[in-house]
Amino acid sequence: MVKHIWSVLCERASVDQNTNLVSYLTCTEGLTAKKLPAIIQNLALGSRWHGKPNDKFRLRLLLFRPDRTKKQLLETEDHVFKDSNHRTFIILDGLPLEQGGDYIFRLEIRTAKYWKVVHDIPLSVISEDKEQIVDTKPITEAIIRAHQRHKKGTPIKEKST
Repeated sequence: MVKHIWSVLCERASVDQNTNLVSYLTCTEGLTAKKLPAIIQNLALGSRWHGKPNDKFRLRLLLFRPDRTKKQLLETEDHVFKDSNHRTFIILDGLPLEQGGDYIFRLEIRTAKYWKVVHDIPLSVISEDKEQIVDTKPITEAIIRAHQRHKKGTPIKEKST
């Protein structure tokens, strides 16, 4: 069974060639922009997974914006474990940020029929232009409630598009 261990937003990662150990550099919880919209540079999502050799899973990364809209950023093909540990690193350079407030990066996996939420990662975007700020409390609370329901074992059904 595939298990999500942790995820982090950072600027970049470095892999030691001798030990194959990873250093995640400049981990971030928030950004300040002089003016929005802005294009974000040097942002990535690093994750660690645990499973058995030949376990398969797919990843999906969604972005919830402060105005309650969501965008699918990525859906992968199957990842296959070669051993019990697996790392993923998703580069998010060029991501547009339209408004200030709390963005949520939702990481989901699919090992069978359904997508399952494994982690919500907040990113606070502060705009120095006060007109750009959106009240994010309702969306943050809604995401927390949804995540609590899914932690209790309720699967997320994939929507047809």
